Amino acid sequence: MSSPTVTLSPNTFNIALALALLWTWRSRTDAYNLLRPLGLKRADGRAFTAEDIKSAFQDLRGHGLLLDMPNQNGYVRLHDKLRVPLYRHLLDVYPGAALRAALFPFVGYQGDRRSYYWSVSHAGTVALLRLALLSGMPADEYKAIVQAIQHSARDWDVLINEAIFEGFDAAIFERIAPETRWDLLFRAVTLMAAFWRLDMALPCDLAVARLDADAAALPVGLRLALADLFLLRGDSARAHLALEGLDNGGAQALRAALLGQQGHYPEAQKAFEAAIKLRQVEIGARKRIFPETLIWRYPLALIAQQTPKQLELARKFCIGEAGKREPNPYDPWGMWAHAISVRLGDAPLEVDALLSGISNYKAVPDWRDLWRLLLASWLGPEALGMNDQRRKIAEEVAMATRNHLLRCKLDWLAGQVEAALEVLRGNEPPAGFFVGGRGEQWREVLAALQALAGEGAGNAAEAESARILWALSLGKNDALLDITPLEQKRGLRGWGKAKPLPLGRLAGNERLPPWDAKVARALKQDRAYSKRFNLDRAAAIVALIGHPAVVLADAPDRLVELVEGTPTLEVVREGEHYRMRVTPAPHPETGGEYVYYADADERREAEALRLISVVQESPQRFQVIRLSAAQRRAAQLVSGRFAVPAAAQEELKQSLEVLARHFQVHADSAQAAREIEPESRLHAELSPSGEDLLLRLVVTPLGVEGPRLPPAGGRNRIMAAIGAETVGTKRDLDAERAHLNAVLDALPFLDAPDGACEWLVSDPEQALAMVEILPTLPAVAAVEWPKGKPVRVVRVDAAQLGLQVTGERDWFRVGGQATLDDGLVLAFTALLDAARQKSRFIPMGNGVYAA
Repeated sequence: MSSPTVTLSPNTFNIALALALLWTWRSRTDAYNLLRPLGLKRADGRAFTAEDIKSAFQDLRGHGLLLDMPNQNGYVRLHDKLRVPLYRHLLDVYPGAALRAALFPFVGYQGDRRSYYWSVSHAGTVALLRLALLSGMPADEYKAIVQAIQHSARDWDVLINEAIFEGFDAAIFERIAPETRWDLLFRAVTLMAAFWRLDMALPCDLAVARLDADAAALPVGLRLALADLFLLRGDSARAHLALEGLDNGGAQALRAALLGQQGHYPEAQKAFEAAIKLRQVEIGARKRIFPETLIWRYPLALIAQQTPKQLELARKFCIGEAGKREPNPYDPWGMWAHAISVRLGDAPLEVDALLSGISNYKAVPDWRDLWRLLLASWLGPEALGMNDQRRKIAEEVAMATRNHLLRCKLDWLAGQVEAALEVLRGNEPPAGFFVGGRGEQWREVLAALQALAGEGAGNAAEAESARILWALSLGKNDALLDITPLEQKRGLRGWGKAKPLPLGRLAGNERLPPWDAKVARALKQDRAYSKRFNLDRAAAIVALIGHPAVVLADAPDRLVELVEGTPTLEVVREGEHYRMRVTPAPHPETGGEYVYYADADERREAEALRLISVVQESPQRFQVIRLSAAQRRAAQLVSGRFAVPAAAQEELKQSLEVLARHFQVHADSAQAAREIEPESRLHAELSPSGEDLLLRLVVTPLGVEGPRLPPAGGRNRIMAAIGAETVGTKRDLDAERAHLNAVLDALPFLDAPDGACEWLVSDPEQALAMVEILPTLPAVAAVEWPKGKPVRVVRVDAAQLGLQVTGERDWFRVGGQATLDDGLVLAFTALLDAARQKSRFIPMGNGVYAA
């Protein structure tokens, strides 16, 4: 008997037939035991002996036709140049049922047994699967085998690969049932495109031949997989052939990728976005709807356009595919998001994430190596700080990746690697590469500079569409218990429900607005868990003073204002003694005497929180009061049963002069170093609060540098430190009440105050009327706005209006304008429009309204 290259003796040939049927690694004993079920005997008609097996093995090994199993002595298999034709011979000579009857019991498979436990060995399962597929086994029996194997813990992918794709024979592959045959070809093409599997080359060649012969006969899934493979090869003609007549989401995405490969990046972007929408509808999902080995060309088409808008869109897409707000730059989608953030100037470069050698744990290069090279070349050698060591790494990775891709016939991908390497070497990129040449970099720079013009507006729009709320949880005696960040997004119906925001998303986020970044600096990384963060509440509450988005945890829909406050020292006469009380007082230690702190930082935070109180001054306003060391000491000294005899007026006065430097002093009887006349007129504090306008009326009895108090309430004696001296006065509570009533009479839409003199005005006409009237009232000393947010109303008098009447054919045209203060000009048509809308106020821009 003859093999393709050598002549074998009849005995060696028969033993080789048994080894071919066993297919994979087996021992001499296994070969010997299978000869009898196959009915194979020696040339003289007698049964084979163990010595015959040994002699045949020596013969086969001498001809280079027997391979020894690595790291496993005593196990062998035939070389493919012998086992493939011998297996074909078995199928041609022996009936399939006879081969199954010999092999199946030998490997331990009982066809009539229904069990979820698969007892056949790995080698036995490989031989059984191969014969079941190639020998024409009835479909129901084959299905039962597949289900039994898949219900076990066996790796189906490994089994089918060893059974069919190793030693692939296109001739006998046609014996497989058509449906299973298409599935196996689809698997082979997908493995080549996704994992660059060189062992799938022959099955892929067969699939290509089938497409060339009759593309319409192939299943849709296989045609899409082949189109993807052709794109990686750079075979656009066959890609079009595979996609002909297909218009589902996958086909549209592949056509989009083809546009990108041809350099039509804006068209590719539009086509990808249409394909994504269609695919989302087809499968009912929103993210990760395409394999990453295809959809990566969408962000590639975006970054190739080099505009800030497209870069932001690409980053958003990559973050969505990663499934994390802050993806790891060493993960596939994380490296894309990281490179884009670096280009936008939002993150420092981690060079190792984009320029590292091929891992020793990988047998061959993969997509990560390709993407690192492409992204590194996009950022450029200057950004990477290329030196000899990094250049060597880039060369080694690029050459290994390129050579493997060429062996897999993935020529277009190999060309991308070559182009990336040229850029990393400092050379001009080849034509058609997505990275622009040095001669075109001025366009990128100008685009970035032009984007700066709208950066403020863009940030404002972004701030309006999403914001971070900081929710305060307060306990007894105004103690601060917790601070929780919430994310709130704005839709067509206004602000949505605020949702908890993980602290990890704030740590290291360089795109936070300044007021949120200030709070984020209070984040501390957990010493035990590197990805866990804790918020230093004592530092965070101070950073939140003046923050525009603070809420209470039990009322997250209402913004409140946090201001710095000063503790109060009250001196009250009780009979023949004066008693002192500090408000707020230090909080007792949580947990009592026996309290445990994880570390020194936790202890320091707890001690700081004991000296911090968040005191509600009005429904919309809270004071953050921090006791200094001196204030804390004073609070301890005056606590308990401490009292000063009424006769010790002089000593009390001296003490209060000192204490006035640390507290607002409210005393029934106290004399400051300098007494002044009280200021009884009101100060109107106006500030935007969402869509509303907040009015707060206060008095400043000691002048604008002194404390601000609710009018017509509290003690009449007040003393505080202003500059280097203590100043005191006796408030005129009646005059303050009269001024308050005058304001309420002038603004009848304000309700009578219940405690704090604070109102939230929602009606725009009433708010503008309030802005117009308040500065004209004698009871109001000043109207004050937050810095940068003033609103002003100017009056339009008849003397300022000039009209012009011109005659037309059958009618008169009336025009004109009003010249206001500061050179502002108001058109007559704007006055008419306001009249039609029954509004007294006309916006002039920059916070100015005409009335």
